[in-house]
Amino acid sequence: MTEFSKLEARLDAALGVLAAGGKTSKGDAANLAALEGQVADLKKETATGAAQVKSVTEQLETARGKIARLKEVVGEQKDSVLSCNNEAANLKESQADAIAQRDKAREYTLQLKEANFELRRKNEEMVGDPELINSNLEREIAQLKEQHDIDLEEVNNILARLTPLVEGN
Repeated sequence: MTEFSKLEARLDAALGVLAAGGKTSKGDAANLAALEGQVADLKKETATGAAQVKSVTEQLETARGKIARLKEVVGEQKDSVLSCNNEAANLKESQADAIAQRDKAREYTLQLKEANFELRRKNEEMVGDPELINSNLEREIAQLKEQHDIDLEEVNNILARLTPLVEGN
């Protein structure tokens, strides 16, 4: 039994005794006075218990409000973390693309160096090789196209990042 129910049971017992006694004797009068005193004490204790219950209930409601606010903050933080994770994944993907493009550009540069070396060698021999010149020019055009594609992709990536900022998202 809780403290409140014990008090209530004692109060009910005291009231039962008071209701049952129609005739009083000296001993009964003393018992009646004692019981009335107990009833008064029990009423005070009941009032105190009710005040404590009210206080605890208010504290519980305050705690529930704080918990609700904390859950909102945690939800917002989860959304923020997910957004950061997505941005990190996008950056890793962009980095991988940039590394692949850099490697391709290095490959074209090496091919151009080899072709230029061969061209210089043929020119020193005073033998002009139209196929070699044509091959060198084709490689240079391919490298310029690749560099243009890299630049275009970089501009598009920058625009993709700036668009949400300009639109206010």
